[in-house]
Amino acid sequence: MDTLEGLRAARDLIALGWVQGQMVRRDEDGQHSYCTVGALRKVGGEATVLSRNMMIEMGHDLGLYNLIGWNDSRYRTHGQVLAAFDKTIRRLRLQQAVAREDEEVMLNELNKRVREKKKTLVAV
Repeated sequence: MDTLEGLRAARDLIALGWVQGQMVRRDEDGQHSYCTVGALRKVGGEATVLSRNMMIEMGHDLGLYNLIGWNDSRYRTHGQVLAAFDKTIRRLRLQQAVAREDEEVMLNELNKRVREKKKTLVAV
């Protein structure tokens, strides 16, 4: 699982139930609700590179690194948390698309040079 896939999975958990003041809460019906960091850790593991990368990416977009404090602000809403996930997911999707396009452009240029080189060798 990469960072983008992890963020999508964590967002799905938050969409089903969000909590403040704790990492995870189990409701009476057995449904789990997660805070931002709790969802990221559920998906990525407690202390893994994936969890750390997801937190860094979200913090980058929010302009902060205390996701727990941000999540637990008394003014924070469920909608704002989902919007923060959406913003980071959109940015990472765009970065991946640009990287793929750059790779395609480079391959096309390389193929063009190879064809030109073959023409030069055939002409000699």
